[in-house]
Formats: sequence, C-alpha cells, structure tokens
Amino acid sequence: LNIKGKKFNPSSLEAQLLQQFPSVKECVIFGVHELNCLYVGDCATQDIQKFLRDLDTHLRPALLQQVDEIPLKYPGKISRSYLKTLFNCR
Repeated sequence: LNIKGKKFNPSSLEAQLLQQFPSVKECVIFGVHELNCLYVGDCATQDIQKFLRDLDTHLRPALLQQVDEIPLKYPGKISRSYLKTLFNCR
C-alpha cells in the first residue's frame, strides 16, 4: 500500500498487533488513502488505540473496529477490496 506518499506493508502492522495483544485472535489492515483495521478478540479498543498512538501518523488506522469475525469472500479468503466496499472506506 502507498499511504500518504509512504509505502507500507499491512501485514507488518497486523503482526505487531497480534504480538502485542494476545487476546486479538485475528486482524486485517486495509485501505487506499487511509488505513482501516478490523480485529477479532476481547481486547478493548482503547488499549489498541494507546498502542497505535506510538506509531507514525500515516500508520494509524482511521477506523479501528472490533468485529465478531473478519468478513470473508468466496472461497474463504480476505479480500481487502471487498472490505473497503463493505465498510465504505476511502
């Protein structure tokens, strides 16, 4: 991804979140002009927001939402373009 003129690999932030918060079972980072994050787990959104404040501003998700499950598209794969459409994200 290229966010605000800077290259970014979403899987690196996903790995950091999963490592920092063991109660987060799954997460996905997606977006075009700004990042968005969905996560599955019983971790408080405020705790994740505190962690994200330490990151560069272009790495902070505009949307951070806890969900029961990550929406998958057939055949059971995460489609970031599908998520952008589903959550009406930029």
